[in-house]
Amino acid sequence: MPLVDGEMMSPEDAMAANLCPECGRDLRKVNPVAHRKSHWHRRPNDDVDGQEGLKRMKMLDDFIVKNNVRTSDQPKPDAPNAAPVA
Repeated sequence: MPLVDGEMMSPEDAMAANLCPECGRDLRKVNPVAHRKSHWHRRPNDDVDGQEGLKRMKMLDDFIVKNNVRTSDQPKPDAPNAAPVA
């Protein structure tokens, strides 16, 4: 559970406030994809100890998808002045 302003916050409440469910960092001020990798370089174990980590990792993955976070600097194909896609 992240510590936010000196108080423990549930991972669900953190995500509702656009904060990382692991550490409470504002996801609008960082690259969420890189931030996710800073916590989980690889997938947590499926054992009991890893279940909470898997849950928080999935929350962050859902945030990345829901907010259409780009994982590339390439222009969107439908953007004006975008280079043709081969």
